[in-house]
Amino acid sequence: MASENNFLPMDRYVSESKELDEKYKSSRTRDICVSGLHSSELALSLTGVDDKTRWDRLADVAAWRYRLFEHSNDPIDLDEAIVAAEESLHAGPEVQAHQPFRWFRLAEYLYKRSKLNHKIEDINRSTALYETSEAWCQEQEPSTHAMVLRILGRNNNWRYDLTSSMEYLEYMVEAYSKALELYPDDPYKSMTCGNLATALRRRGNFTSSIGDLDAAISLMEIETPTGQDSICDLADLAATYAQRFLLTKNREDIDAAIERGLEALNSSESSSTLAKLHAQYCLSCSLGNRFEEYGNPDDNEEALRLSEDLEVALRLESGLNETGRFAGPAAQQVLATLALLHSRKFNAKGDIEDLNSSLDYSGKINQHPQWDFGVSARLSTELLGRYGRVTAVEDINKAIGEITLMLESMSPDDARWNLHCNLLSEFHYRRSLRTESLEDMDKSIHIMHQVLGELPDNHRRRSLGLAMMADKLRMRGVMLQELYGPQHILDIDKAIEYALEARSRSHEGTLYHANTTTVLGKCLLNRFDYSTEPQRKDIDDAINYLEYSSEFNKEADFNIGTSPAGSDAVTLHLARAYLSRSDVVENEIEKTRDMDHSMRVFEECFCDEDLKPIDRHLAGMFLATLHSMAGRSHAAVDVWKKAFTIVPALSPRTSSRQDQFNILQNIQGMSRLASSDALAAGVPASEALELLELGRGVIAGFSLEARADLSILDPDMASNFEKARSRFEAQQQHRAQGIPISGSVPELVQWASGSRDFKAAEQELQDIIKTIQANPKTRSFLGPLHTRRF
Repeated sequence: MASENNFLPMDRYVSESKELDEKYKSSRTRDICVSGLHSSELALSLTGVDDKTRWDRLADVAAWRYRLFEHSNDPIDLDEAIVAAEESLHAGPEVQAHQPFRWFRLAEYLYKRSKLNHKIEDINRSTALYETSEAWCQEQEPSTHAMVLRILGRNNNWRYDLTSSMEYLEYMVEAYSKALELYPDDPYKSMTCGNLATALRRRGNFTSSIGDLDAAISLMEIETPTGQDSICDLADLAATYAQRFLLTKNREDIDAAIERGLEALNSSESSSTLAKLHAQYCLSCSLGNRFEEYGNPDDNEEALRLSEDLEVALRLESGLNETGRFAGPAAQQVLATLALLHSRKFNAKGDIEDLNSSLDYSGKINQHPQWDFGVSARLSTELLGRYGRVTAVEDINKAIGEITLMLESMSPDDARWNLHCNLLSEFHYRRSLRTESLEDMDKSIHIMHQVLGELPDNHRRRSLGLAMMADKLRMRGVMLQELYGPQHILDIDKAIEYALEARSRSHEGTLYHANTTTVLGKCLLNRFDYSTEPQRKDIDDAINYLEYSSEFNKEADFNIGTSPAGSDAVTLHLARAYLSRSDVVENEIEKTRDMDHSMRVFEECFCDEDLKPIDRHLAGMFLATLHSMAGRSHAAVDVWKKAFTIVPALSPRTSSRQDQFNILQNIQGMSRLASSDALAAGVPASEALELLELGRGVIAGFSLEARADLSILDPDMASNFEKARSRFEAQQQHRAQGIPISGSVPELVQWASGSRDFKAAEQELQDIIKTIQANPKTRSFLGPLHTRRF
């Protein structure tokens, strides 16, 4: 009788649960959900441990718990749903018709929890269950199999967001492609095509694959619907065109991106906030990219206007408040746009507050990888380059101080910690180059060790981090060589190990691969130059690697020299490598061929206006010297004259200390050699003397600039000095052109007017210098040089 009494109430509660389930399908209210959970839990409590239906009761509890979670968003409800679903899976028979559906339920619950806690363990378990169910699905209808494949694509997309591992992108592409192939008549085909296009776009962005982006665009152009539902799809298509433009530099791509972006934005007036903000985000980025490439100020103004509108929208729609916490769907696009907005503002105005804001917004994106729109990775690299434009030593000191303070308030678990450490390492590195400080170089390398220690082994940016470490070790090796001699080559050996690993982790044909190849070539060149027993293989390999990067640079229209991993011009190192090999080869034909290659590449560097002035200057020095050694005095004089025109663009306050000494010595040598070659070429003595005097004038101006340490001045006085110096330098360039050769009256009048302006600018600068030196606190400004090497 007791067993009958137990059975009847359980049966009643099971029946109630089923009735409530039917009601819930038509009216999804929290009250029905609570009642259903109550009935299912009572039914479970009356079910024996060994009861064959216990797994079914546990599955009911799990389902109701999950429904309650959808109302409450309480993680505890989700945790209890997972516990019940796991017990149901283990309690049921191994061979049972409903088992795959229990896999599905548990897998979906684990996926949802991973979206809350960002734990890779949950999403990995979820994916493993779906993969197990896929084997079962192969015997079912294609529609069921295609559904599971779509879910596997979604899961791997989330795994990629969490880990940045390339393998999950590959799985994602494979799953969506297989689903389309398996079930071509799928009613969800359009959605699957869109997801495949997204996967191809992300993989194309990861590997710099134009082929993947081409395929993504083809899919999107075919499958993008029309009307209000097409806004986000159109915006995604615009973003893909913009990504392809960054690889191809094809004007048609960026124009198409802006056209699609405008179409999406114009269709979004009556749409949801999310769709409108997404359209604004994509259009703003595309306009910013076109401005950065072609320089139309209208594009920049419109990009900034759209971004500023988004900043307001974020505060209104996404709950950003004074504590920095935020929520809501709009944050995904808006945060990325704000980071780019403030990055562009910093690029235009140099206000460090804009850079701090950009870092803050990109850090918020990193805290939520599901909101990473492919922007934060780009920002990390972009900001390193842009922050690097703060090049004067006093500005670097300020930047180091500010970043150090930021790091003191963070823990290594903070998503921004890695990015800030990267910046701090880079600034210690830059300061070490300007001051020859081994202490700064050691700090830079130590911080990079910490950064690499925090990056997962399969992280997509690990290759870049290894390359940056290699370049820093290489430079420390060079510094130690010059200070203590050739016995200090261990750093360069270690740098080669890092560079080899970085190159092995990068994908061939990508910008990352070219960067790491550049660093490896530079390391091998340095080892050859500094080794007491130089190996021919080192210089041969260095040339092969640098040739690869140089060709990639030309074909892809990328300036590798501006990347964080390779701050020096690739072609300049290649020319030096040819020259170094010509010194050791014994075969005269090979020697002549290397010398010819060296001169050709030095000439390319010298004529390349996109290279840094210091690199063009050094290339000109090498080229003129080689012409002179070969007896081509006329050609040498032509190069010397052009080389002098580059000198005004060189600023010692933005150069390394070693470069400062080299520049002053080189200018002095230029002046002497240029006049000597001019005489050898039969040029009139007056022109030869003019070259000598021009060199002396440049040295004087260069020394004045090199000794201007503005950090000791108050901001207003520093600003006055810089403005006066700029006016003086502008007039100095005019005066250096000399009296017009034609002798025409209008040109002579213009020259005389320019001379008066020069004298006025010179007097203004001298007056400001006297005022500064009259103050006891700034008396040392522009005082005598104390550096022994000067």
